[in-house]
Amino acid sequence: MYKLENDKLIVEVNEIGGELKRVFSKETKIEYIWHGKTGSFLKSAPNLFPFIGNIKNGEIDYPYDGKRITLPMDKHGFVREALFQVIEKNNTKIVFQLKSSEELKNKYPYEFIFKIEYILEDNNLIQKYIVENEDKCEMYYHVGGHTAFSCKYRDRDTFEDFYLEFNDEKCIEYNMDKGGQFVSSEKIELELEKPFKLYKKRFKEHAYVLDELKNKKISLKNKNSNHGIELEFEDFPLVTLWSNGDESEFICIEPWAGTTDFVENTGRVEEKYCINKLESKNKKEFIQKIKFI
Repeated sequence: MYKLENDKLIVEVNEIGGELKRVFSKETKIEYIWHGKTGSFLKSAPNLFPFIGNIKNGEIDYPYDGKRITLPMDKHGFVREALFQVIEKNNTKIVFQLKSSEELKNKYPYEFIFKIEYILEDNNLIQKYIVENEDKCEMYYHVGGHTAFSCKYRDRDTFEDFYLEFNDEKCIEYNMDKGGQFVSSEKIELELEKPFKLYKKRFKEHAYVLDELKNKKISLKNKNSNHGIELEFEDFPLVTLWSNGDESEFICIEPWAGTTDFVENTGRVEEKYCINKLESKNKKEFIQKIKFI
């Protein structure tokens, strides 16, 4: 486990998955990140690459080197369990790196470098995903986060004491199929409640996959205090909201450049929604910023 610290925050990040495991405020004495030690979600903030969500038939068909190749792929990709190398570290910044390997090419054909960068600035944590295409051909990928924010700041707090605030009146939602595995490509207009209340029944069989938000900022607030978080995600076209149906007290706010497969997907990578395509020897950054209040 690696530690970052300034006069406002203490942050801990695991080299397994480059996963954020802790954010503690010296001022508010609050632990803002779900600990991932109990319940059915035993993670805190997994990073998702090279794909997001469920994969139809558990495999993906790629165009590669003038032919097509089909390879297996796990839900949410493989970096969640990968061992990252630390290539830069000081008190307020750390950079993790994962490179393609012969083993990973059994799942994903491209030569790539994937970096996760964390930077502390005052009471903000900036997280960057940096995708580099080292291959000779175009590279297809998704990338995103899955951060679980704690909904228990004090002993008296419950999940229902928290709510979300959006800067939009409405957006687009994609419905899950009956098995909760894939989404329909039908665009459904969703009126965003003010406030968007959190309660377990809301998420028991439903994740909110939201699209076409004009203002890429969501706040999580506690009705018993002035504390919470503000998440900005300008580089991500989608955001998913999820919690599980047990007594775990967290809400995942997940900026995504990509999404789980639509029910009508054929398995071809270039047909995936919000698929990113990176030219040979190019790189791209995706940044999210979290303010802890």
